[in-house]
Amino acid sequence: MTSYGFSDDYRLHDDYLRRELQVAFDQVDRGEVNDLDMDAVLVEAHRRYAERKEDRV
Repeated sequence: MTSYGFSDDYRLHDDYLRRELQVAFDQVDRGEVNDLDMDAVLVEAHRRYAERKEDRV
């Protein structure tokens, strides 16, 4: 447990989602996408995280 009461796994997941979202925001800032579909971004981030988590087991 961390000092905030969250598990390390939860913190790692939160950090991962933040990084994935930042990639999307950076792409928008550079004009690489027309519309940002946050639902699609979050679904993809969750899918990638689950895939990485499975690879670690």
